[in-house]
Amino acid sequence: MISFQPSRQLLLIEIERRCGHCKARNAVGLTKDETPAYHGFACETCERWTEDFLLERDLPDDWWEDLQIRSFDQHILPDDRE
Repeated sequence: MISFQPSRQLLLIEIERRCGHCKARNAVGLTKDETPAYHGFACETCERWTEDFLLERDLPDDWWEDLQIRSFDQHILPDDRE
């Protein structure tokens, strides 16, 4: 009998951000492929755009390492540069 062991891989993360205008909480879902291009979000309450960037603590370790290796986007900063 053949045993099938599916790969357990994180497909989506959710980060919480506050709107820069109305201060409402926003849950932002990102896939690994979307993280390099992330630079903000549209508020669910006031629908205005808030510029944002990702920090190392926002991402799983393996996602952060992949982004560093590929050197994708200047909006992604290590935590010590906040």
